Parts: sequence; structure tokens; C-alpha cells
Amino acid sequence: MRCAVCPRLLLRIPLICYEMIAGGMVLPSDEIHIWLIPLPDNGQYPENLARHLSIDESARARRFMFDRDRARFVVAHGCLRRILATYTDQAPAAIAISVATKGKPFLAHHPDLRFNLSHSGSWALVGIAQGRELGVDIEHINPARSTDNIAERFFAAGEVRELHALPEQCRTNGFFNCWSRKEAYIKARGEGLAIPLGSFEVSLGDPAILRQAEDQDRWSMAPLQAPVGYAAALVAEGSGWTVRYFSDSPSTPGT
Repeated sequence: MRCAVCPRLLLRIPLICYEMIAGGMVLPSDEIHIWLIPLPDNGQYPENLARHLSIDESARARRFMFDRDRARFVVAHGCLRRILATYTDQAPAAIAISVATKGKPFLAHHPDLRFNLSHSGSWALVGIAQGRELGVDIEHINPARSTDNIAERFFAAGEVRELHALPEQCRTNGFFNCWSRKEAYIKARGEGLAIPLGSFEVSLGDPAILRQAEDQDRWSMAPLQAPVGYAAALVAEGSGWTVRYFSDSPSTPGT
């Protein structure tokens, strides 16, 4: 049986062509920019990134019990602000990030510039779009989490059947393809836990498809290139958009 899940994972790293952050960014309405950010494993972070955070973000960082978790939060949110600064021509610390009623962040002074942040393990992912809602998700592929019990509890019935039909060696990747696509859709909607994971379906292989959602005609879905050992997905309003990849890192010079 041909597996439509695994081969794509093997192609991800050679296909990535990230462009380093440099100066002001121009974002056409038919493009979505995806930024990959490596997160520290040693519990350390550059102080300049910590200075980018808001008062609330700094307070959240201090509440982490473990240094590694604190450092990853600071780097993810500090780099997010540095990235947003390249699109808004503002200082990173001056960017006003507000939160909608159900928890989705947005830019109060740049309402047409939409963004979404996801992080898992040693990587964070940021999606940026102009005039269209979007959601991104990245997941560390951990076989211990890809159990039948979890799938049967959270996946739609059609997704469970598709997962069980995969060859054994492809099921872990299929599980995390499904999980990342479902999370990306929920994040694009911005309604949080009000949308049960089992209330809609996505495909587990290629192509990435949103199925049986109440508003499926509103959205398009795409798998994202990700580091080895990770799965990532994008859901955005409309169709006909293209994805461009960029990178930022804690060691990249910045304001």
C-alpha cells in the first residue's frame, strides 16, 4: 500500500528556502509569510529579546518554573515582536498586541495585519498575512502521544478510520499531520475550546484538505515545511495565496 503521509516528511528539509530577516518587509495580499524560530534548550536567552516584551509578557515569563520553558517563551515572543516590527515600522516593544474575547491576539493599531504564533519543543512558527485570518500550528512528533486512545477521543470518526488504514510505519506521522491541521483550523477561527476537535475533519496525507467543517468554503489548508521530527500546518481565509518562508533566531542582530 502506498503511503501518502511519510514521503512528504522526507522532502521537507531540502525544500526549505528560508530568507533571513532584513529591514522592512513588504507583504502582498496574496502571500502568507511563515517564519521559523529555533528555541533554546539550555535555558538561556539574549537580554535584548527580553526587553522587547510587554509588562504582561514579562510577568508571564517570570511565572515559569523551569529555565528552559522561560527561555523558550522569551525567545518566541521576543522574536515575534521583532518580526512584527519589520512589517509595522515600529520598535518591537512599542507594538500593541491585544487579545480578542476568545483569546486570539491581534494588532490594535494595524488591524489588517494578521498573525499567529505556535511553538512546540525546540521550534516556534509565526504566520503573517494581510487582510485575511490565519492559524498555524507546529507539533513535535512524539510517538508516545500518538496513541489510538487519544485519536479516538479527539479525532473525528473519518480521521480515525483514515489513521487506522495507514501502514503501521506511517501512523505516527499521520497522527501529527492530523493534529497540526486541526489545531491550525481552530486557531484560524479564533474561538478556542468552543470548537470541539471532533466536530470537523481534515485529511492526514496529501493534499491537505479541510472536510466537513461548517465553514469549510471560507478556508484553505496547507502543510508547512518543518524541521525533521516536526509536523506543521497553515489554515487561512480564501484561496490562491502562496507561502514564503523566512527565519529569525535569537542570535540574529536586532533592535
